[in-house]
Amino acid sequence: MTTSMICLLWSHAMIKFSARYSIYVHAPSRQRSITVRPKAPWYTSEIASQKRLRRKLEHLWRRTKSQTHRKEYQKQCCVVNDLLYASKQAYYCGKIKDNLHNPKFLFPTINKLLQMNTDRFAEKILKYALPFRVPSLILVLHLFLLLRAQLVSLPSVKWIAVSFINC
Repeated sequence: MTTSMICLLWSHAMIKFSARYSIYVHAPSRQRSITVRPKAPWYTSEIASQKRLRRKLEHLWRRTKSQTHRKEYQKQCCVVNDLLYASKQAYYCGKIKDNLHNPKFLFPTINKLLQMNTDRFAEKILKYALPFRVPSLILVLHLFLLLRAQLVSLPSVKWIAVSFINC
């Protein structure tokens, strides 16, 4: 090897080292944790493709600021929402039909659909009633009011009952 080649290799190595060092100093690599969640059982490839189209239409609308593109985007949002609704309804109707005689599975599924979490309800009872050491009549009244507030805040109970009838 000639000295000019050695100098060339040396300068190449130094440039590479300085580039790596400056990247390390100014933009060090960070460790990130990624949570991998399983796909929802009702999520299909058709829903995924419609969502991709929706994102594409949204980018087009935001880029052009055109009302026609906005209308197309809004129509696609309705398509995706309808697909999700129909897919979830079919999935849960199938689950309920398959497990009609299995209350151990059926009741937790229905509670999940109604978004009823008994742990949060019990926490509210403990939080509001126990610190005051109230008499039992007032405690029962308080529990009734909490239960009523929980039922009022449920999202459209009539809608859920109608969707079960359609099964």
